[in-house]
Amino acid sequence: MKIYSYQELTEQQQKRLLSIQGVEQAYFYQGNENETDPPLDFLNSSICFGNPPAEWLKHIDQLKWIQLISVGFGEYLPHAELIHQTDLKITNLKGFFGVPVAESILGGIFSLYRQLNQLAVMQTKREWAGDDLRESLKTLKGKKVVLIGRGAIHQQLLAYLAPFQCEIFMFGSDYNAAELEQALKQADILVSTVPATPQTNNILDAVRLALLPKQAIFLNFGRSNIVDTTAMIQMLEKEQLAGAVLDVTDDEPLSPENPLWNTPNLLLTQHTSGGMPQETDRKLDFFDNNLQRLRKGEELINEIDLSKGY
Repeated sequence: MKIYSYQELTEQQQKRLLSIQGVEQAYFYQGNENETDPPLDFLNSSICFGNPPAEWLKHIDQLKWIQLISVGFGEYLPHAELIHQTDLKITNLKGFFGVPVAESILGGIFSLYRQLNQLAVMQTKREWAGDDLRESLKTLKGKKVVLIGRGAIHQQLLAYLAPFQCEIFMFGSDYNAAELEQALKQADILVSTVPATPQTNNILDAVRLALLPKQAIFLNFGRSNIVDTTAMIQMLEKEQLAGAVLDVTDDEPLSPENPLWNTPNLLLTQHTSGGMPQETDRKLDFFDNNLQRLRKGEELINEIDLSKGY
């Protein structure tokens, strides 16, 4: 099988990919590919490892399977009909990032609650607050936590929150709007980890964000489409929201003039929350396992249904 890797690999990782059983030839990401016109190597491949530009799919003829290196796949949703017509299989890494993202969420909560973000800035300025800060610091124990999403990340987060005896409100794709809004009114912490689909667009619009108590904090580790970013910024600026942690933003990377850079009590983790040691090697392990299943005619792990959005 001919494989095209859109994931940047080290020389050692390229050798690893070439050594996988069933790989006859492999082509590798160069870094100067055109976003709309795919290279011939991609067009000649039957399998892609990585997240190729969605526009490339308009030109495919031989491609049969894409193993994404992410959980999210929103950029491919507009091409759902084409993907269905070409019988292209797409698998993602659902569940792969559960531990590191859940730990990042917990770290974000503590950064805001214990004002570690502010203390880090004060250190660079050689400013000492000490006792003046103590009574403004918060504790996690017993807090009311609203989780939007029922996937692997939140399942792991539940385990991490258990010792803190938090009251949990969890909502999935079948959420009841009235129940969600009632939960938002009493939330101390709101966390979203849902993917970008038409169903998740603007769930947290300005009206729902306004339901949050002013002491609440918001953490988004899913996709940015769920929240009205402009409304969130305004609430932070007016101290109608105590803080926020964003791992995902509408534009990545952010432009220098983006207002998020200067928004008060906002921590930007720059889509790093899934990072872990040997991350790419583990992705190759996942790809290897799925490729062997494909060769045996077995069901692929994490095949997505674009018509359902997951």
